[in-house]
Amino acid sequence: IFLGVLLMVSVPTGLLTVPFLENVNKFQNPFRRPVATTIFLIGTVVALWLGIGATLPIEKSLTLGLF
Repeated sequence: IFLGVLLMVSVPTGLLTVPFLENVNKFQNPFRRPVATTIFLIGTVVALWLGIGATLPIEKSLTLGLF
């Protein structure tokens, strides 16, 4: 149980660090920030994946029944 809670807390925590990483970057154009943009998009997809999985039975929660 603790591992699941820790992983769910780590997603928004990771997303909160993205603006600080962007401030360190010398480029202000979002198209020139591929690393920060990629981290944000992957974090958003993981958050949506885990959110949808939270509504499913435990057997299908991680794979969403796709695998």
